[in-house]
Amino acid sequence: MSSDLIERRRPDGRKPAQLRPPTIEFGPIKRADGSCRFSLGCSTVIVAIYGPQSENILSKQLLDRARVDVTARARTGMPGAAQRALEMVVAQHC
Repeated sequence: MSSDLIERRRPDGRKPAQLRPPTIEFGPIKRADGSCRFSLGCSTVIVAIYGPQSENILSKQLLDRARVDVTARARTGMPGAAQRALEMVVAQHC
């Protein structure tokens, strides 16, 4: 690898393979049983845990499993098709 590529820096001063520093905040949502905010650069994810809750329809109860509800929201604006598609993809893999 050339020394020119190794010495190059990004506009914010980081090396090409260097990540932005992550930040983690525990408990940003006070009404949740547990919550966390994880940020890496301009991307932020907030996760909240609520439970236990009863399933409203008894036939849907699975006593040996947990239920995961996924909600994807953009920072601004109303959720669109991209957020609903992301919710479905994440929910299918949980």
